[in-house]
Order: sequence, then C-alpha cells, then structure tokens
Amino acid sequence: MWIGLLYAIMGLATFLLHRAEGGGLSPPSQTTIESVKAFRDLAASAMVLEDITKSRPYSLECLMLCIESEYLDGAPPIKLWVSIGVAMRLMLRMGYHRDSSLYNNITCFQGEMRRRVWHFVYQLDVLFSALVGLPNMIRNIQSDTEPPHNLLDADFSPGITCLPESRPVSEITPSLYSIVKGRICSVFSATAEISHAVIPPKYSEVMDLDSSSQESYVLIPPALRVRPMDQSIIDPPDLIMNRFNLELLHLKTRCILHRRYLIEARMDSHFEYSRRTCVDAARRLLAHHLTIYDACQPGGRLSRFRWYMSTLSTHDFLLAAMIICLELDLELKAGLDQVNNPSRQTNFDRKEMIDALRASYDVFRISENSSWKANQASKAMAIMLRKVDGAPALDADWNIDEARYQETAAVFEYSAGFGWPGDVDESTRLGDMLDTPLNLDWLRWDKYINGKEELSPELDYH
Repeated sequence: MWIGLLYAIMGLATFLLHRAEGGGLSPPSQTTIESVKAFRDLAASAMVLEDITKSRPYSLECLMLCIESEYLDGAPPIKLWVSIGVAMRLMLRMGYHRDSSLYNNITCFQGEMRRRVWHFVYQLDVLFSALVGLPNMIRNIQSDTEPPHNLLDADFSPGITCLPESRPVSEITPSLYSIVKGRICSVFSATAEISHAVIPPKYSEVMDLDSSSQESYVLIPPALRVRPMDQSIIDPPDLIMNRFNLELLHLKTRCILHRRYLIEARMDSHFEYSRRTCVDAARRLLAHHLTIYDACQPGGRLSRFRWYMSTLSTHDFLLAAMIICLELDLELKAGLDQVNNPSRQTNFDRKEMIDALRASYDVFRISENSSWKANQASKAMAIMLRKVDGAPALDADWNIDEARYQETAAVFEYSAGFGWPGDVDESTRLGDMLDTPLNLDWLRWDKYINGKEELSPELDYH
C-alpha cells in the first residue's frame, strides 16, 4: 500500500505546488490537471488491489490524501461525505475509536498519531455532514480516544518509550488548533443534530447547548482568539486564519442553534434571547466576511489565502445574510409600532444591517467567478437585498466601486479547484422562501445552499 500512498502524496503535491506558485488564482494547465487526476487514479487503484478492508499499513493515510485531493479539486460535498464515511469505517476496523493507552502493542508515538488522525477525521465528519444536511457517524459511536496532546513535533519521535507531558495552552503547537476546534465541533455536532431533528427539541435542550457553546468558546486560549487585524501585524498568516476559523465555527453554531426561534420570538418574548443571540452572531459573521476579504487582497496579511473566499465558508456567510434578511423582513412586516416596542430588549439598527448585506454582496459579486459557490451566493444575496431594501442589486446603477470590481474580479477569476458543476441553479426557490418568512423551512434552506447536492425527492428520508 505504500506505493498508493506515494501516488497520493505526489498528486496532492502537484496541486499544492500550483497553488503556491500562483496563489491558487490562475487556472492550472492541462498538464497539471491530468497529472493530479492520474496520480489520484493510481492511488485509488492501489487501494483496490490491496483491498483497504484488510486494514493494511498506510491504507487510511492513502485514502485520506485522496479525499483531500478531491476536495481541492472541487468535488461535490456529498461525494466527500460518502468518502469520509468510508474512512470512518476503516478507522473503526483499525480500532482508532479506542484510546491506544489500552493496548500494549501500540507504541507511544503510534498512539499519539492515532489520536491526531481520529480527531481530525471526526471534525471532517461533523462539518461535511452538517453541510449536506445528513447525520454524522462519530456522534453515535462509543469512543474513549483521548484528544491529542499539545506537543511540538520535536517533542516526540518513534523511538520514545513515554509520551511527554502536554505543553500549556499558552504555547502554540501544531496540535493546539485541532484540540480547540474539536471542543467546538463537539457542540456544533449536537447543534446540527437537533437542528434537523424530526421531533423539535425542547427549549431547555437548546439552552443547554447554548451554555456548552459558550463554555467551549471561553476555553479558547488567548493566542487563538480572533483579534483586530491591526493587532496581528507580526502574527503568521496561518495563525490568523486559524483564529478566524474557530470564531466562524462558534458563530455558525450559535446561528444554527437559535435560528428556529427568530419568528417565534415575535410572538413569545420567552424566545427573545435566541433572537438576539442569532442576529448578533450573524452580524459578526458578516463583519468577519468583509475583514477576511480585505485581508486577502494583494499585499494584505492574508493574501496567500485568497482562495479562501471560494471555499465552503461561503455557506456560513450566506447563512448569516439569510438570518439578517429574515430579521429585516420581519421587522418591516411587524410595522413601526412593534419595532419600537419598549418591551423588546434589543432592536438592531436597520441601516447598519442593510449596509452589512450590501458589503457582503459586494464581496460575493467580485468573487463570483472564482467558484460556483460564490456565484450562487452572489445571486442569492441580490434577491435578499431586493427583498429587504428594494435595491436593483443586479442593475447597472448598483452602488459598487466598479473600478475595484474589475480589478479584483480578475484576481479572483480562478481560485478554487478544477471543477465547475455547470450552470448554477436559479434562485427562484430562495425568493419563494422569503415571500413566506413565517413558514420558513430551515431544512429546505440548508438544502438550497448546497446547490446541485440536493437529495432526490424519492430518496429524501431525513
């Protein structure tokens, strides 16, 4: 199986070399595309010939690198979700769900690496399952695998007989980000599960998860807390992106957890906390959207991450925009008497929220050629703005810096994988949802933002 792993490494390295040389912003040559596909096919052939169900050495590593290659190549989320499920079953077959300290035949080094792999795949399973609106596997698996230790790679090696103590969380190591993200992912996993539950959860369950979310956020060490860009001048770009990723995941968790009560809060003040929390998290998400975009421009602190604006994070920002749009629409329908009702604890500034939507739309429009995700988001944002502000979002007189648009659009012309699934579905369904906000189906919304990845009606049992 080692030859399959070698092919997988070579395929991934070919893609990453292209991204490193051009910032991921120029389309790959036909030779690069063919090379990546050829290496991945060879790795897949090796897995078939060796039969990965036999759990031979390097089987899991080869499979994970192939999945990573397909992700970078723009594979549909549902395909990645299925592949991650196969990886999960292979890990169960190899005993990764049990902590290695229970087995004398597993060395300290091997045990620590197994912990890292288990928690990495756990996070992938949670995030991609939520993305496609289907249950994840690990949540219902009995596992006692401990989180990885907070160690530098130089702290341990294959020859050690005893694993050193974890470094304090004040010290940044390659594992610290994964450790912290794992805690937030655990809450996000439970949140995604009750969000799509057949039987609506009790509000007490929601508030329990809200407390868990806040606890996981408090445990983020200061070094990994998001901060203003002017306070991150000397910080490495990777560290800055890790901070944003943790912050965005936390805010997305709170949006999904409380979004079902946006409408109910207008009829029952008992749910006012959920409305306030959800809208505030959405506002912060959109603010981070603009911050990350500006930092990703040429010469910015995150210029090497310009491809980030066309990744799956697009869905997070679009979710935040939908929440803001729904809040604005409900306020408009409620009338000024209810908007100015002193019994309402928090009234968000309407102009500020519309400005946030416009700024976010600006970003999506500029980068709409980078991927089908950004293209879909741009169209959806236009419909939202028309709904809440009556703005001719796609007309020639739309208030946008056209010079900046032309200059930056050229930069974002290509920044994702090789694949483009064809014409993006028109957003008529989104318009229908906004026309009847009191009957908004969030499960339908989650499927809409997956574009072409909706389940077939005859197979939709979730």
